[in-house]
Amino acid sequence: MIAEKVILCLVLGLDAAADIRRREIPVLPTVLAGGLMAAELVIRGSRSLPALLCGLLPGAALLLLSLAAKERIGAGDGIAVLCCGCVLDFFQLCPALLCALLAAGLFGLVLARKRKTRRISLPFVPFLAGAVILVLSLEGIFYV
Repeated sequence: MIAEKVILCLVLGLDAAADIRRREIPVLPTVLAGGLMAAELVIRGSRSLPALLCGLLPGAALLLLSLAAKERIGAGDGIAVLCCGCVLDFFQLCPALLCALLAAGLFGLVLARKRKTRRISLPFVPFLAGAVILVLSLEGIFYV
């Protein structure tokens, strides 16, 4: 399970760099990495199929929200969260998502005040990558 978490962090790091540079993530490699890691975890028996489906719920919700918001929230963000859900369980992904949303919101507020505008666009995946790394770092402290 540790190898999958390391691969997830690498994938998120590459996605974050692409999101900062181009405001889009490489969808196909992200989906392939998430799918392969999920399949490997289920086949090896480290993760049950119901647990995998629960882990995918936040990403699916964000993807639907992206479609409903007419891409004001990028679909790539939903795909990145789906990839996280392939490796992390629901109770790891929700705190990571909450931390990422809070960090992005605070950063956006500071940036909006500095630029004196209300409408700004921020890449979300860098915040998600940082939050996932934070949650995985704290995992040994809170989980026995």
